Amino acid sequence: MSGPTQGWASPDGDAAGTGGPPQPGPAQPQPGWGPPPAGPGYPQVPVAPRPGVVPLRPLRLGEIYDGAFQAVRSNPAAMVGAAAVVVTVMTAVQLVLQAWMGGSLDRFLSAVEEDPQAVPDTGLIADTLSTTGLAAVASQAVSVLALSVLTAIATVVVGSAVLGRRTGGSELWQRVRGRLLPLIGLTLLVGLVTGGVVLAVLVPGLVVVLVEPVVGTVLLLVGLLAALVLGLWIDTRLALAGPALVLEEQRVLASLRRSWRLSSRGLLRLVGIRVLTYLIVLVTVAVVAAPFQLVGSLFAPAGGDLAAALSPTLPQLLLTGLGSAVAATIVYPFAAAVTALLYVDQRMRLEGLDVELARAAAEAP
Repeated sequence: MSGPTQGWASPDGDAAGTGGPPQPGPAQPQPGWGPPPAGPGYPQVPVAPRPGVVPLRPLRLGEIYDGAFQAVRSNPAAMVGAAAVVVTVMTAVQLVLQAWMGGSLDRFLSAVEEDPQAVPDTGLIADTLSTTGLAAVASQAVSVLALSVLTAIATVVVGSAVLGRRTGGSELWQRVRGRLLPLIGLTLLVGLVTGGVVLAVLVPGLVVVLVEPVVGTVLLLVGLLAALVLGLWIDTRLALAGPALVLEEQRVLASLRRSWRLSSRGLLRLVGIRVLTYLIVLVTVAVVAAPFQLVGSLFAPAGGDLAAALSPTLPQLLLTGLGSAVAATIVYPFAAAVTALLYVDQRMRLEGLDVELARAAAEAP
């Protein structure tokens, strides 16, 4: 392992993440970075250096979003181009899996509709359940792989863009390929932890509702609210692990600890920015994919039964998949860039990273 890129080492100087906790950042602003003093006759406070897409100081919300857009625009081949390739492959695989799952469901529902009073064949039930389960797991695995690749690419590009540099294709691949397997493991681990906590909160309501529907429904509603809050909390506390793993070349567990430390202050701000980013992503996906879905609905199967709804035609699948691919190509790089800049911002706020980055930007060619 070559060690973290210049300027991105953790404060304890341990790229493997086995050292002690990072030292807290200074309680007061760096000299020359505070608010201008009141009154006439004072010299003008120097502006924070900005060698790249964001100024090297704690960032405002608009600067984070502007920096994310600028990072995408400054290196479109790496960000949008790579996202287009990865998302296209992911969508193609998921369409095949969806068609496979839809065919299995269609056979099962057709058998039920032929004789609603008859008990479905156990072999057919087993085949439907196994096909649906395998397709869902495989689709999720493909999504995790694609998200890991795009997160690694966006993090490296943003790390260079903050210093005012561009990362070429060969250099980008060299820096990304060694981080892919750990990042995939990290993504899976975070998903398992978050999903496990959410499921643990929902299980009591799901169990009680079978015995006492009224009490169980209330408990389930409370559980849903608690699951939403806990899910956002855990997601935010662990969101900075990916950038730490890529830029600092931390190990998986060490990157989780780094994210937990970095998100220990300003948590509500981080949650708010991530929720707003989720909403922007959802709205953008809906707007971009809506025309494709509208045209695809013209090829929907005749009839309004459940079998027709679960068995879309090939043109409908292709158009829906194309809309999803176009939307994901647009929003994935932006969302990953926002996360990377949140990592940069937290380190500048807590660890004085702005000084190290300014030094690295001045020293490197």
